[in-house]
Amino acid sequence: MRRLTRLAFVTTLAAATALAVSKGGALFVRTHDAKLLEAPDFKAKTVATLPLGARVTWKGAAAQNRQLHEVEWLDASKQPVKGYMFQAALGPTAPSPEFLTTGGAAIDAKAFKSSGAATKALGEGALGYASSKNLEEQARRLLAVEAINASITQAKSDERAARLGLAQREPLPEPPPPAPPVKKGKKGKKK
Repeated sequence: MRRLTRLAFVTTLAAATALAVSKGGALFVRTHDAKLLEAPDFKAKTVATLPLGARVTWKGAAAQNRQLHEVEWLDASKQPVKGYMFQAALGPTAPSPEFLTTGGAAIDAKAFKSSGAATKALGEGALGYASSKNLEEQARRLLAVEAINASITQAKSDERAARLGLAQREPLPEPPPPAPPVKKGKKGKKK
């Protein structure tokens, strides 16, 4: 019985440490269309489908199934909705979206940064290669795009987003402080 109690304690501690937040703290949905379940059972009725980045209040791991965690979410009318979510769909920090200037769709910041890597800093080597392959016109166009991109400021981007009627996002909340380190017990001693 004592061993079972220890196992339950360690499992609860591991779940809280993995999410790095204490009960009542904020977590964020890390997947698209995450299901909020009525009960701590994967076959339970879905009470809501949460979007990527939705903020939830963590209530703890379910006793019946440690992979499911009890959370509370405020719906569009600011009414609390309680349910259970798969642990892997939750994270301690919100995803960081970026706006594309052409369609207004949000994409992951890392994907956004790497998407234009090939067009940045078109140097002499690339221009020489373009010349050797009769691609001077394409190189000229890339240089023109670089010049346009360099002229876009945050103010211009915000103005365009407002003009296109793109949703204005609230500033992302500060991430929770890091969890304190877990103290390790002595190894090798059994009672």
